[in-house]
Amino acid sequence: MKQIGHAGMALAWAAPLTIILGIAASPLLAAGATVIALSVASLPDTIDFSTELITHRGGTHTVWFGFIVAIIAGLVVTAGLSVATDSAATIPDSDSVTAVLSALPSPVAGGTIAAASAFLGVASHLFADALTVGRGSNLIRPLWPISNRELYYGFTKYDNYWWNYGLFAAGVLCQIVVFAILIQTTQPLQS
Repeated sequence: MKQIGHAGMALAWAAPLTIILGIAASPLLAAGATVIALSVASLPDTIDFSTELITHRGGTHTVWFGFIVAIIAGLVVTAGLSVATDSAATIPDSDSVTAVLSALPSPVAGGTIAAASAFLGVASHLFADALTVGRGSNLIRPLWPISNRELYYGFTKYDNYWWNYGLFAAGVLCQIVVFAILIQTTQPLQS
């Protein structure tokens, strides 16, 4: 898949997490989780194409890479939220500061959400690549080096315009539907 197709797949895969977080916590937190999934969705290709030392669809196209990205995202967000909450004690109390801080999750919860979002982003990349026609080293082996079993559907070529933009449109549509639901469920009832 091209980057636009990976973005669409990440938006679609993040939709269930987005709605759960939006209802259970806040739409702002849900949007943040979606942004994390979207931001790492093309990371495997970015790394593969930026260096000649790594073969394309090799180690960066595995669930293990997804776990590594998830751990890093979780640690970064946990550390950032820890600094934010520690710094909050030195900021003079005001309604705007209190509103911002109350919208933030605890450092551990935020890190866990970030990790789950990052893993979803990488996993969506693997699935999108499995939809493409690949041969030999271009097949996805998500459990490599433990297993060489391929994940392969072969529906389209990686650069097919309709598949790439269709996936993007589907992902955007999923997010529009999710946020429309969230807007309806978070508005106070009018009597």
